[in-house]
Amino acid sequence: MTVMKKIKLPQLREFFFASVDTVRLDAFRMCLAASMLLYFADWWKQGAEEWLTTEGFHISKEALPYHPWYVAPLSPEFLPWFGMLLFGSLTAVMVGWQARWTVWLALGVTVYATLVDQLSAFTLNKLAIAGFLVLALATKGHYWSIERGSPQKQSVWPIRILQITLILQYFTAGWSKAAYGDWLGHPYVFWEQLHGFYRTDLAAWLLREIPKPGWGIVQWLGLIFELLSPALFGFPALRVWGFMIGGIFQILVALTMYKLIYFSLVMFCFYVVFIPDPLLHRIRLSFRGIFSKKKFAGPTST
Repeated sequence: MTVMKKIKLPQLREFFFASVDTVRLDAFRMCLAASMLLYFADWWKQGAEEWLTTEGFHISKEALPYHPWYVAPLSPEFLPWFGMLLFGSLTAVMVGWQARWTVWLALGVTVYATLVDQLSAFTLNKLAIAGFLVLALATKGHYWSIERGSPQKQSVWPIRILQITLILQYFTAGWSKAAYGDWLGHPYVFWEQLHGFYRTDLAAWLLREIPKPGWGIVQWLGLIFELLSPALFGFPALRVWGFMIGGIFQILVALTMYKLIYFSLVMFCFYVVFIPDPLLHRIRLSFRGIFSKKKFAGPTST
């Protein structure tokens, strides 16, 4: 046992606490903030008063014991101020302005927006809270930022937590479908779901054009992908397959299920932390070249 510890502990320490570049976490920061900006903007235009203030439908006093994390809604006159905090903090995090502090504000307003209307909060709300919490606790870099700074190193633990979060999200979803749902015994669960509230116009067309057995195949492929996600994302040699299959999976969800495009966007944010640093730097430099001084006047940023 002592020999095993001597072999494994240094490897585990290296896996979770090695020093790495901040480019992956900075890219995740930008992508997550941008995705949540789009998500909250869509919900805001549909009626922020209903969602956030006392004018909307909220949990009754009798139901409060079943929702211990419930927070009181805003008074309508405070809604514009909350909107400034919400969209201002997310924009600041996206562009990397004072990210050390503004990410805490983005985390706070996201938590409040989730808890005040728990009945309509999606899984993406919880994923965003987890992502912002990791960002708040981690070292901040200066890539994808309007602020200049020298390259920094950070412990890899924030990256590992985000990677594990994506794998757990996929695997537990697949396990729940297989162990507690009807996906193993009924081949047309996904087909039935597409007939419900979440059906988009594209889904309606696909339901007419694709034979019913075809949807059974799609259902099984999705379930197999989720159950195999620890291997597809955990082993670098298989990761390209995880990206391709997962990308198709999330795009299908986004196009066929109403409003779940934002869920797919947030899930894609977690894909970013699996991309190798050199590739992220090449992507960053290519964007920097587009907006360089050769084409536009003014300073560039990293």
